[in-house]
Amino acid sequence: AGTGQASLLPRLLAARQWTRAHWRLGAGLAGGGSIEQLSGRVALGLIGAIAGNAALGTFAAARTVLAPATTAVASTLSFAVPEAVRMRARGDRRVGRLIAGLSLALGGVVTLFAVAIGAAPDSVGELIAGRNWDTARVLLLPVAVAGAALAARQGPRVGLRVFERSGTVLRLSTVTGVIVVLATAIGATTGGAEGAAWAFAAAHVASTLAWWLGYRRWARADARVPATA
Repeated sequence: AGTGQASLLPRLLAARQWTRAHWRLGAGLAGGGSIEQLSGRVALGLIGAIAGNAALGTFAAARTVLAPATTAVASTLSFAVPEAVRMRARGDRRVGRLIAGLSLALGGVVTLFAVAIGAAPDSVGELIAGRNWDTARVLLLPVAVAGAALAARQGPRVGLRVFERSGTVLRLSTVTGVIVVLATAIGATTGGAEGAAWAFAAAHVASTLAWWLGYRRWARADARVPATA
């Protein structure tokens, strides 16, 4: 559909050249995204293996309740990255405000959504989670904390893409993945579903701080470059 709307045909023979030109950037971003996805799946598997399927079901149900908000958060990269790139190309120093505002707004969206769901009648929760609502509400708070931390991470994620620091993205994703897996395993061992959920949340809060530190490093370096460069 997009090809028809643009009235353009892809140059398939140029795919190899494009891949070679963008390999350094693309490989880091793809690797970072894959590692984060894998670590999340491993963490869920460890909850089931250590604390049992009932604990895994409780945790998964709470995440399902927040799915509408987290899906909206994930989709922001589609517009935020190209917009931030355009602003930087114009020498617009407000790109830093965009990145900070993005994290603040998305973190607020997840928080407000969780508060609204928690305060709403049971019928609203059942509309999203069905019969699992009674189970999901038990872990809604720690899962909401983890979701808000992930939302606040979108800003530095956009910023590092703008600065084309795919190596930093890959390293941060690797560290984040290891922290999440280890923390979840320890939490599940010591506290079952609730322990795993709070450990999962704490790991994501710590990881978000690391992402912001990594972003600020390159943002300071970029600020020293003249706007006309």
